[in-house]
Amino acid sequence: MKSLGVKNGTLGTVERVGSGALQVRLDGKDEIRVAVETKDYQDLDYGYASTMHKSQGATVDRSYVLTSKYFDRHTSYVALSRHRESAMLFYAHDEFANPRGQGAAPDPAEARQHLGYTLARARPKELAHDYLDVTSGINR
Repeated sequence: MKSLGVKNGTLGTVERVGSGALQVRLDGKDEIRVAVETKDYQDLDYGYASTMHKSQGATVDRSYVLTSKYFDRHTSYVALSRHRESAMLFYAHDEFANPRGQGAAPDPAEARQHLGYTLARARPKELAHDYLDVTSGINR
């Protein structure tokens, strides 16, 4: 697909289907349109979802974010700042509430509180130079 100016992972909107070809408007500010011959390109697929890392820098009308316990304030910012109109946040109560014992339902209020903590927490990454003692020249 290099001849079309697209690569693996390029997203677009199918605008017309017919005569063995798809007319696709590529995502991006330039609104580039390409015609894709389905006999030549059979490995096209729907782009229902994207990771927040792949979507970094993109803007969409609506975003739907599935959170997990691995989020922090940095990933929250990236995930929740992609939209123009609306963002919907989804989470599983059982992932954010403390276990209540076998068979007991998680407490939704507790899960919501832990979700808020998770989305706001700072988790700075340590770098190699964080372990250098510059005053003595000795590594810790």
